[in-house]
Amino acid sequence: MYQAAAMLNRSPYPRFVDGAGFWLRLIAYIIDTFIAQIFTFTVACIGLMPLCCFKALLSDLPDCLKPLLPICIVVWILSFSFSGLLYFAWFESSSLQATPGKLVLGLIVTDLYGERLSFRRALGRNSAKCFSYLTCYMGFILAAFTERKQALHDMMSLAMVIRKPK
Repeated sequence: MYQAAAMLNRSPYPRFVDGAGFWLRLIAYIIDTFIAQIFTFTVACIGLMPLCCFKALLSDLPDCLKPLLPICIVVWILSFSFSGLLYFAWFESSSLQATPGKLVLGLIVTDLYGERLSFRRALGRNSAKCFSYLTCYMGFILAAFTERKQALHDMMSLAMVIRKPK
């Protein structure tokens, strides 16, 4: 905890850095959710075909293989959950440092020193969004009130969403 506080005090981004506020981030999130849903729907359609074939073959399967159907369904559902998570983490850790929605609005995701996030850190940042969902979206709304315009998941991952420097 002490190291995190020390990092915040040493940040090269002083108070005048133009952080991305709540409304810009919300618009970017809506754009990205739309794109991610298209991606997830495509994955779902591709993944649904083998599942349908498997179900059609179920009547011909021996009894010992029938318990595999629920396992396949769980894996299929989890793949949808993680496809959106991977979408955000991959784009935010790429050289673009932003998802397409953030790019449209001129925003990038950085660490507190302005550096690009690693994939692991971006994955952790996006996984931490679950805490904002659990608090009835209050973690997201924090971006409207904090000095650096950080949401809860940004604070947890020591990251910032800022306007792209020109």
